[in-house]
Amino acid sequence: MEDNNRMEEQRKLHILSPDDLDDEDETGEVIDIRPVENPTSLKATVAEMLIGMLGWGILCEIVILIVVPDLLGCSVGLWIGIILSAGSAVHMAWSFDKAVDLEQKSAQAKIRMHALIRYAVIVIVFAVILFTGVINPLAAFAGILALKVSAYLQPLVHRVLKSNPRR
Repeated sequence: MEDNNRMEEQRKLHILSPDDLDDEDETGEVIDIRPVENPTSLKATVAEMLIGMLGWGILCEIVILIVVPDLLGCSVGLWIGIILSAGSAVHMAWSFDKAVDLEQKSAQAKIRMHALIRYAVIVIVFAVILFTGVINPLAAFAGILALKVSAYLQPLVHRVLKSNPRR
């Protein structure tokens, strides 16, 4: 009995070779059960989102230059919003990275707390914008939308950067 337990322990401790990582399903088809590595790291995703935010900012700035009479107030508002979006994206990635190492309840609480911090910063900045009256709040809102737009554009930016051989 003791020998069986010892053999079982030794089998559990056996270091797997790449050939050991193939398994068969019910149909006899070989399945590769090696863990899949994430091809895109969190840092790369955030960098691609920042590129999308920059593209959104340039597009909005072109519209401001063509359409809007208050160039300074709109431009400053737009770039304040884009800076807030970039800060939110970086802070979100940082807080997710820190929360992954925690237990579920602690991680949820930490993520909620950091989300509230991001929202509070945005509300405070918008309150200052509204009370000063110098910066266009709609342009700042367009800058904040860069976070959403860049999230949708990230797969496209990833494909474009991945197809570029110099990267």
